Amino acid sequence: MINIVSKSVLSNYTSGPQKVVKNLIKGLDSIGYPYIINGDLDSCTRLWIHDDIDALKELYRLPDNIKVIVGPNLYVRPRHIPQNIDLHRTIYLNNSQWNMDFWIKYGFDKCPMDYWPAGIDTEKFKPSNNKSRDKVLIYFKQRFPE
Repeated sequence: MINIVSKSVLSNYTSGPQKVVKNLIKGLDSIGYPYIINGDLDSCTRLWIHDDIDALKELYRLPDNIKVIVGPNLYVRPRHIPQNIDLHRTIYLNNSQWNMDFWIKYGFDKCPMDYWPAGIDTEKFKPSNNKSRDKVLIYFKQRFPE
């Protein structure tokens, strides 16, 4: 069983982080893997802190047998992580190989990392048999000045 700690899963506003967690839940449902959402941090031995920065502050209280994955929707850059956050017992997820390489380049060494390009509904967006190359998809993502 995995405990999914996420603020965005409860939001009425559709966002990229919300799609990540909802599509993970859809995947867990499809394979019959048990999960709880926003349970106590020590409610089972597998914990994914998706986007709840406050939950990170409590990691030091957890028993050592709890395996913890954090991210990718916590911090944009490594320098945004407060110095008092101890991530030594976690695996930090990034949303792509490129992003993980960026974090390494800028000195992130608080814990092991991996990447997980998630958030795509693979049933809705699966390859078609149509070989037509006449269609183009333009994705305009909201960009913040920083």
